[in-house]
Amino acid sequence: MSTITVNNTKDSGAGSLRDALAKAKTGDTIAFAQNLANQKITLTSGELSVKKSITIDGAGAENLIISGNKASRIFFTAYGTDVTLKNLNLTDGHNTGKGGAVRVSSYSKITVVNVQFNNNVGGQGGGIHVGYRSDATVIDSIFNNNDGTITKNGFSAGAIANDNNGSLTVKGSRFTNNRGQTGGAIYTQLGPLTVENSVFLNNRSKDGAAGIFADGASNGGPRASADASGGTIKVSGSWFEGNQGAGAGGALYLYTYGKDKTIVENSTILNNKVTANYKGLAMGGGARLNGNVTVRNVTFANNTSERQGGGLWLDGDTTSKNAVINIENSTFSGNKATSEKGYGGAITINPSASASLNVVNSTLVNNYAQNNGGAFWVVGKQTVTLTNSIVANNTANNLLGSGQQSAFQLRDGGGNIEFPAPPNSKSPRVTANSLIADPKLGSLQNLNGVLVHPLLAGSPAIDKGVADAPTIDERGFSRDSKPDIGAFEVGGKNIGGVTTNIDKLNGTSARDVIIGTSNHERITGLQGADTLTGGGGNDQFIYTNVRDRGDTITDFEVGKDKIVFTQLLDSLIATGYTGSNAIADGYVKVVQGSSAKNFNVQIDADGPTGQDIFKSLITVNITNTDTLNNSTNFVF
Repeated sequence: MSTITVNNTKDSGAGSLRDALAKAKTGDTIAFAQNLANQKITLTSGELSVKKSITIDGAGAENLIISGNKASRIFFTAYGTDVTLKNLNLTDGHNTGKGGAVRVSSYSKITVVNVQFNNNVGGQGGGIHVGYRSDATVIDSIFNNNDGTITKNGFSAGAIANDNNGSLTVKGSRFTNNRGQTGGAIYTQLGPLTVENSVFLNNRSKDGAAGIFADGASNGGPRASADASGGTIKVSGSWFEGNQGAGAGGALYLYTYGKDKTIVENSTILNNKVTANYKGLAMGGGARLNGNVTVRNVTFANNTSERQGGGLWLDGDTTSKNAVINIENSTFSGNKATSEKGYGGAITINPSASASLNVVNSTLVNNYAQNNGGAFWVVGKQTVTLTNSIVANNTANNLLGSGQQSAFQLRDGGGNIEFPAPPNSKSPRVTANSLIADPKLGSLQNLNGVLVHPLLAGSPAIDKGVADAPTIDERGFSRDSKPDIGAFEVGGKNIGGVTTNIDKLNGTSARDVIIGTSNHERITGLQGADTLTGGGGNDQFIYTNVRDRGDTITDFEVGKDKIVFTQLLDSLIATGYTGSNAIADGYVKVVQGSSAKNFNVQIDADGPTGQDIFKSLITVNITNTDTLNNSTNFVF
């Protein structure tokens, strides 16, 4: 095993990447000379063939770009190979077939670590296509503005399309502004899927979920035998926001067969939308899930469906006999099922008759259905058991005033609160023995990185839950022997039961575009003239050195966000900065820019004892009419 170093940016010839690939043997590593940092390899004679099991690692040449020149795919990996791509930027790949940037052949493996896929276009998988019975692992990577719609292939996603009977594992990655035919970001078929600690933001799909569309978790599919073991689709610790799909699932459409299992846990599904497709269907503004399903520690908030299931649409399948569906420690807030066919503002449930459905320690508030079932709409009369849950202030807009909170009465597992009382006989109580009382909830807010409605002092939900509640609440705080009703536990201790790693966003030395979510984020652009957008939440913009200059912060919220100069100031002063206000101390100056909402932040590297020469560091655009020129907007 040896290392072959690429030392120029030519398409071919001695020292080129194409030449290195031709020389590589199994087990070799292809590296890049340091002088290729911030350079671009532009392909002019077609895709690069990877015929051996090798590693291609751009770590030695930061911000090296490999471009398909909008004319060709970038990498094609041969049948049966095991290839690793690391520390690369793959841009402008184009192929009307499989994989705009990368195509992985059948019976192969690919591992992708810290790779950016930008502006790639493919007929089936804008970024990557993974072939039959192949396995893909994607870690700490970014997929932005990739397009898988050009051929209208029904198996195509904007970022990653995984073919039959292979597996896909995604960890710590971001999917933004991708467009797919069936999955805006990811499409998988008949194979296990694991997604952990990842962000899906502003993706679009023409017919299917805009975040992830998964069709089966094992190779049996709809023809699976009764004794087939099944596979698992698992989404954990992830954030889905601003995605828009059509037909089914604004963010997620996870469809399984037989004994397959679906787990969605420790995640946030926020501000997603599903529109009606060409069949007039729109199911699950946040997600559509079916079969054996566990939803645990998940918030569905402000999602919209143009038909049914503003937050979530649940159904069974004839191959999922005796399916078990459990929702626990989850919050449904502000979801909407719009149009005259709007049923189930929070949840629509349409399982097989043999399914077992349980909703435990969950909070469903302020959801809306334009027709019926402000919180719940149950198709048919399958039994749904509600336990230790709060159902409050959900509404429906039909002329009869029926089904304000639920169109049908649910089975009472005990410990439930609903509010207000049903307005008339056509709107049943949610459960027969629920307590009708104001639960005294706070507004939806970010606590411990989780969007929840906290219980306020004097809430009748405190200590009134029945036994067998989950041992932690939605945030990962412990419950005691007298559990509270709903997803939030008052007075519990954080025992680390719920973990996410999606709030630290780091750039590179390139000109990055980093977009946050509604969560609280720490954004570090590093070198390069970056464009940084915090999104909602209380965000921090971290600067470590004057070489981080040139950034533009697009949406700084005075009173919420902070610009953190702690490390930067310490790098300027041998003994470290010990003051509390670097503006007053002469190290930082805030200057009015081109408008009342535009400011330039400048740094004087030698402070008040030097020549008083301030140099521009960053441009900041604020979102309100306040001023940036106040030390409270900074951390020194």
